[in-house]
Amino acid sequence: EDLGRPILLIAGSVERAKELANSLRHWHPHPACVTRFLEPFVLFYERAPWIEESIVNRLRVLQQLVSLSNATSPTVSDEDLIPPVIVTSARALMQRTMPLRQFRLAVRELSVGQIIDLQRLLAGWAGAGYEPTSVVERPGQFSHRGGIIDIFPPADEMPVRIELFGSEIDSLRRFDPATQRSEKHVDRVVVTPAREILPRLGPQALPYVADQLADESLLPDARVELEAHLRGL
Repeated sequence: EDLGRPILLIAGSVERAKELANSLRHWHPHPACVTRFLEPFVLFYERAPWIEESIVNRLRVLQQLVSLSNATSPTVSDEDLIPPVIVTSARALMQRTMPLRQFRLAVRELSVGQIIDLQRLLAGWAGAGYEPTSVVERPGQFSHRGGIIDIFPPADEMPVRIELFGSEIDSLRRFDPATQRSEKHVDRVVVTPAREILPRLGPQALPYVADQLADESLLPDARVELEAHLRGL
């Protein structure tokens, strides 16, 4: 059966994109399939942190597209296969994202009964942009306490609690981040990247930053900022 293809609708302004998305949700037979691909709330050339809403939204749309491209996979549900209508603005598309191949390589699927290498798994999550915390409350965080691992993939509405029996995944359960109480059991979970730029690729940027620092005409304020980036990378 031909499932169709995603539709990308590009508006010239942010406000126009919002209006089109709201109108389409009223007319589409599956309103949930109409989504916005958000623009960062800072300009694309500004060095400032993004708000969580932009980060989570963009990663969810990217994962939606990847899921649709994996339509032959037996783990993809019928609901995931409905082609989305993605409404965005020109400004949102000015911000580059990671290549499709990098995104796919950073995705990990976990299922009940799977044998894992715990240290490798946690290191992989850190390299994919997840923040280690004592309590998982927001998308992009993970925690490890003995045989229990919590993680909140940005593409999901709720975090997941992984219970281990030795090196084997004994159970997977969604939980409420506000109360930390476990809810329904699931058979599998897909862990997507937590950022559009992966921290594990940071060392590859070192030569570019070093080249800029070698520029003698660099302004003092810019030099201080670049040196801070260099230390972080």
